Amino acid sequence: MLPIPPLHKYLIVVCHLCKDPKNCIIVKKAMTRLLLFILLLLGQVAFAQYKDTSLGKPIFWYRVNDPWAMFIGAEGPVFILYDSGKILFWKNGAYQLAQADDQELSELKSDLHLHDTLFFQSRFINAVDPENGIVCCDHPTYTISYRIDTVNNITVLGSIRNSKYRKHIPDQFLAVHDFVSNFDDDKAIFWAPEKVEVLLSDYSHSPDSPIKWPSDWPDLSSPDTRKQGGGYATSIYLDKKYLKQLNKLLKQRREKQAFEINGRKYFVGYRFPIPGLW
Repeated sequence: MLPIPPLHKYLIVVCHLCKDPKNCIIVKKAMTRLLLFILLLLGQVAFAQYKDTSLGKPIFWYRVNDPWAMFIGAEGPVFILYDSGKILFWKNGAYQLAQADDQELSELKSDLHLHDTLFFQSRFINAVDPENGIVCCDHPTYTISYRIDTVNNITVLGSIRNSKYRKHIPDQFLAVHDFVSNFDDDKAIFWAPEKVEVLLSDYSHSPDSPIKWPSDWPDLSSPDTRKQGGGYATSIYLDKKYLKQLNKLLKQRREKQAFEINGRKYFVGYRFPIPGLW
C-alpha cells in the first residue's frame, strides 16, 4: 500500500475502538470499508506497473507488513522464488540474488510445503481474535502468495513471535515463515533495481515547512512519472545512484514535514520494483 498519513490516523482510531466490545459492530463495518478501499487502491497500483520478466515468473513470494512502519506496505517481499530457479531474498538490509538448479528448485518447493492443501486457495487467518473475527490493525500481517493457475494469498494477522497468537497459526505456515527467515545462499550476489519507485501521496495539510525536492531529480513532469489509483497517488522513478541521498533526506525529515515537488506538498516513501510483481 502507499504511504497515506490520513489513513494511518484512521487506523489508530479503529484500533482504539477495537478495545471496547461495545464498538464491535462499528469496528467491523469500519474495517470492512477500510480494507475494501485498501485492496482497491493496492490492486490499481500494483497492476498498473510494468512487469519485468528478466528473472522469470514469480511462483512464490512472502511478505511481512508492519502496521507501525513509516510507510505502511511499502516493504517489498522478503523472499521471491521464480520458475527459472532464481531466488530473490532480503538479507542484512539488502536484496540478494541466488540461482537454484532443477533439483534444488524441487527441494525448495518441498521445503516450502507448496504441495500442502493449505496453499491451494486464498484464506485469511485471524490469529489475534479467531473466535469473534474482530480485525484490529495494530498487529503485523504475513502473506504467502503462491501461483498455481492463479495467485492464492494466505494472510495471517498477528505476530508470529507472540506465543498467544502463534498457537492459532497453521504449522505449515509457521514452517514457511521459519524457512524463509533463515534462508541464505553462499553463492548469492547483491541485487538492486536500476530505478527506485518513489511513492507520493498528497500532504498539502502538512503544518511544517517542506523539504525541497532536488531540482536535478525526476519530478511530476518527468516522462516516466505515473499517476496511480485514479490520480490518488503518484510514482516517480529515481535512478539508484540517488538512493543514498534520498535515504539521507528521509532521515532528516521531521514527523509532520512534507516534501515540496513542483510547488506541491507530498508525503514520500519508496519501494524497489520487484521483477514480475511490480
